[in-house]
Amino acid sequence: MGFSSFVFWIFLLHLQAGWVEYRGSEVGQRGDVMDIWVHFTIGQGYHIQSSDPEDDQLIPTRVDVDLPEGWELLDVEFPETESFRLEGTQQVLQVYSKELTVQVSVRVPEDFSGLETFEGILHYQACDHAKCYFPRALEFSVDLW
Repeated sequence: MGFSSFVFWIFLLHLQAGWVEYRGSEVGQRGDVMDIWVHFTIGQGYHIQSSDPEDDQLIPTRVDVDLPEGWELLDVEFPETESFRLEGTQQVLQVYSKELTVQVSVRVPEDFSGLETFEGILHYQACDHAKCYFPRALEFSVDLW
């Protein structure tokens, strides 16, 4: 690989880094259930696939979480999607753009008495108006209080 090819790939990776960013989270508790709203920003001019795309060739957006011992994952809920027509086709995709908030619901163990942290990964496939890029994974962590 020549130097110019190397520079091109570094530039491309730099562009890819801005597709989706973790913005933070909010936590609310109702009894022994804790709801965590995890916020992401999707870069301008890009969208990511829905959590349940109609086309089997598209990579669904998903969130995996690694909870502390004794915690139970109850649900991961994605918001409603928006329709997007891929340039040059009649295909309408269901996507997320601009912002994405995913609600993660967990059962809190009886002995929870303070701060815990869980790690998560947002798996997504970013696209622009004409093409989709290789799937990516964005790691994040959430402090639970």
